[in-house]
Amino acid sequence: MPYDQQADIIATIAQYNPAAIFMDFSYLRPHGDDPATALAQFRDRVVAQSEGGGPRVMIGAVDEDEVFAPLRE
Repeated sequence: MPYDQQADIIATIAQYNPAAIFMDFSYLRPHGDDPATALAQFRDRVVAQSEGGGPRVMIGAVDEDEVFAPLRE
């Protein structure tokens, strides 16, 4: 599933004001034409969603590939 669609799912769930959202996708390899940019944009959307009293968003285990660094932060 493209990273932007995953961010759309988070935004939709967040509308229901959960205490937290845990993403249990397996990030074993980057995908897409420009995964570094897509992952940075995904991270930025997750951070923005959590700001201002939004639900905390937690992401599960992420591979050590450096392109995934934004998700490990």
